[in-house]
Amino acid sequence: MVLLSESEKRAMCTELAGHLPRIRALLRMTQVQLGERCGMSSDRISAIENGRFTMKWCQYTAIMLLCMFNRSTKEYVIANRLLKPSFVQYMQQKEQGDPPDVTVSISPSVMATYEEAARSSVLSGSFSHWRMD
Repeated sequence: MVLLSESEKRAMCTELAGHLPRIRALLRMTQVQLGERCGMSSDRISAIENGRFTMKWCQYTAIMLLCMFNRSTKEYVIANRLLKPSFVQYMQQKEQGDPPDVTVSISPSVMATYEEAARSSVLSGSFSHWRMD
């Protein structure tokens, strides 16, 4: 089964924290509103955004869930490669080497960007087994 080490989880949390202000802007949410939906205080959101606190894994999963339920942030996490295949495999309890079961509906412009990046080998083929509808 695919497992994520503590260092892999920490790296994902750190990467997402760097995108949190933009994600909040896309959601048109204040720190209070984001905190209400993800089970955190606005002070904690502020501390994460300003690098004063390292996001915990449960906070990461709550934010990613919220992102996947909103089109603009779903497209943002896909376009910025924040949704890692290993994260999806981990959450789906996949065996190593088994592709994640994912169908993601994204806009044609985001798809065109993805396809161009894939052609230029920027994505290194790690998403080649994902079906984008």
